[in-house]
Amino acid sequence: MGTLVVGLGMLALGVPVAVTIGICAILALAISGTPILVVPQQFFANLNKFELLAIPFFMLTGAVMDTGGISRRLIDFAQSLVGFVRGGLGMVTVVASLFFADISGSATADTAAIGSVMIPGMVARGYAVPFATALQSASGSLGLLFPPSMCSIVYAYVANVSVGKMFIASFLPGLLVAVSFMVVNYITAIKRNYSAVQEFSLRTIWKSFKNAAFALIAPMIILGGILGGLFTPTESGVIAACYVIVIRETLNKFSDFHCYSG
Repeated sequence: MGTLVVGLGMLALGVPVAVTIGICAILALAISGTPILVVPQQFFANLNKFELLAIPFFMLTGAVMDTGGISRRLIDFAQSLVGFVRGGLGMVTVVASLFFADISGSATADTAAIGSVMIPGMVARGYAVPFATALQSASGSLGLLFPPSMCSIVYAYVANVSVGKMFIASFLPGLLVAVSFMVVNYITAIKRNYSAVQEFSLRTIWKSFKNAAFALIAPMIILGGILGGLFTPTESGVIAACYVIVIRETLNKFSDFHCYSG
């Protein structure tokens, strides 16, 4: 009872939830007579797992793609695919988030990388700010559904099940969720008269595909390697991070060369 009172008091004072939970847990152990040294030992034992190293590497992959401008290429490709549909920018938001989810596996990275470009773009095209923000927030959650989802990795580790099977099982639910977002966006676009972004053009699709080809190879490496049994999720995260770093540096040097030579 005392631990509960302390926890509620700390929350009322504005102490972060994570800190409150940690202090309350330590207090409960102290009251029960459990040695406090057990706490850091268990923390280290639970985190010292090779499988969980996949999470920071996939986060690094998403961060490199965001800072290197690779996410912009994915957005351009998504726009060429669905930009001609009513409410085109909303459709682009969902599809681009889907592409990025297959690389970062993180809802936070997905929302930050795609939302920083798409939310201002949607607002500039007349989308209501609350709707644009809500659509991007919902689309960013696709990072939790599509492989290499960090949630799937943690669940597979805790439940002692195959990560590959978890990834395969998440494809269909993830696609259904993405389609539902696009349906809602389309209905809203009709009601609020949101227009398309551009006309359908195979030439534009091919051009944007070539620009985004290197980025689209990343999920093939990640998923193909894991599902094919070539490497573990952690090894996949390392390879993906190294791949996008090399691609970013190569594209930057190529762009600098063209700017100089021009």
